[in-house]
Amino acid sequence: MSSREAEFRHVTASEGIAYNTLRQLIRWDPSMALGDPLIDSEHEKIIEMAEQVCVLARDHDKSPDLVSAFSNFGELLFKHFDDEEKKLTKLHADGLSKHIAQHQAMRSEFEFIRQRLMDDGIGWACEEQSLVVVNFMIGVTVGHVLESDAHQTLSQ
Repeated sequence: MSSREAEFRHVTASEGIAYNTLRQLIRWDPSMALGDPLIDSEHEKIIEMAEQVCVLARDHDKSPDLVSAFSNFGELLFKHFDDEEKKLTKLHADGLSKHIAQHQAMRSEFEFIRQRLMDDGIGWACEEQSLVVVNFMIGVTVGHVLESDAHQTLSQ
């Protein structure tokens, strides 16, 4: 592969549709609120932090900053999962075990990605760290917060 082809692949991967789609899809809007102040504030912060992490993921010179920001994102995400699970358990929410299983899967995936970031990507099938991070952020924000969480009843 020529250096021009390699550069094209890098630009396409890190600045292409996944990154631009994320920025368009996950801007917080008050209409996304579910009616629980704690959960809504956590969702808003998750979305804000996801965008920040994705910006850092695009720049290989920012790897130490990315590891730190991704770790901070994980702390918030895990706290949110705990808060949400307590709330849903108290409300005897439908589909609680499935929802908790989704949280556990995201916790595991987060830890896998964080470890790879700390190891400078060793062990990834994909060379492009930004794609892995952006894909995770899309899954958490669009797939879980805006889809799965939106179908949960947080009040009685």
